[in-house]
Amino acid sequence: MTWTQALILIGMFILLVAFAYSVYYREKKRSYYGNDERWREIETRASKYSFRFLSIPLMLMILVQMFVTLIPRFNVHISLSNALSIAIYVIVIGQVVELGALYVFDKRM
Repeated sequence: MTWTQALILIGMFILLVAFAYSVYYREKKRSYYGNDERWREIETRASKYSFRFLSIPLMLMILVQMFVTLIPRFNVHISLSNALSIAIYVIVIGQVVELGALYVFDKRM
């Protein structure tokens, strides 16, 4: 195993733990607050931040796709495995951003 593979494995493990903690934190707070109006407002605001985060990579992918389509001499080859890995990373990082927003809004509100 090379050091880059080890770093990728460590990063994947950290993201997996963060995602699992995000699910745990959300369910713990939902049962603690009884899914009241305040908690639903916190979840709504946090999901807005997550949506904003996820729209940035989406816009970048659209711009790159337009660039590659309009200028055919730029051949970009990426494997399906790499594309799916990147998509998974972006989605999980979006969940971590939402966890941070949940935590911050729970302390403020």
